Amino acid sequence: MDIKHGDWFEVGGQVFGPDGAAFDFTGYGIAAQIRDRRGLLVKELTATWMDATQGLYSLVGGNSDEWSTTERRLSYDVQLTDLTGRRTSTRTEFLNIVRDITQ
Repeated sequence: MDIKHGDWFEVGGQVFGPDGAAFDFTGYGIAAQIRDRRGLLVKELTATWMDATQGLYSLVGGNSDEWSTTERRLSYDVQLTDLTGRRTSTRTEFLNIVRDITQ
């Protein structure tokens, strides 16, 4: 996914159960971070359930001009914590930071 440097970052998605079907994630913790290729934290995302019963979530990182990085390729995932404390993460997604033309 491309994002223009300085633009607002907000993305939504859906997590499915192990069998690929909709799953009720009520009570599960949710967290997400953007990191550079060295693993350094770029932005702690605000992760919230939009509808936990369907696994629908929202990630908000705000204005990307605050991201202090010289990297042009960043990554993030969503980490879920179940009621017993067991953690699992979604697949890694990649962000390509591109130059904003209109300033």
